[in-house]
Amino acid sequence: MKLEITYQLNEQSELVIQYRATTDKPTIINLTNHAYFNLADSNTVSNHELQLDADKYTPVDGALIPTGQIEQVPKSLDFRQSASIGEKIHQRTKLGEHGLDHNLVFSDWDGSLTHRGKLYDPDSGRTLLIKTTEPAVQIYTGNHLQGIRGKQNRIYHRHAGVCLETQHFPDSPNQPNFPSTLLTPEQSYTSTTVFQFKTNV
Repeated sequence: MKLEITYQLNEQSELVIQYRATTDKPTIINLTNHAYFNLADSNTVSNHELQLDADKYTPVDGALIPTGQIEQVPKSLDFRQSASIGEKIHQRTKLGEHGLDHNLVFSDWDGSLTHRGKLYDPDSGRTLLIKTTEPAVQIYTGNHLQGIRGKQNRIYHRHAGVCLETQHFPDSPNQPNFPSTLLTPEQSYTSTTVFQFKTNV
């Protein structure tokens, strides 16, 4: 497989990530970006507000492997209206989880580059808009960060950042009910995600 990834920062304050791949034999491909976002000058994203156009999700078993089902999002994972990340984390910890680590599904996916959501920090006024060609996004709130040293020697702990990993569904090769991640020699793989930064201050 030959893979090319392009990162572009343009005049619209957009970080554009483009993936392209070809293969000489059938292979599985499902690429994403695992950047952590924190729009505030703080050690948590609990005060951030998130909105995502995802009405379904892929439930997992005890080992965090998808069961193969695609179900309506429960209240604790429903971001169709802007909601506090901290409140959703609180709801999931009541279920014995450490935070958010879930694959949310865009039911109207057609492969076109589509606006899918917004991350907002009310304290700083900073906003992150999300566009993607992918059918889902894995939201992960750094549930296992423990003393990670970052910029200016700042130490990051649990929930210090949030990942918005646009992608196909996890475990797709083993789940016939999921969109295919098979790439064949006569095909080309393309995927685009755009993160646009804005502020109202």
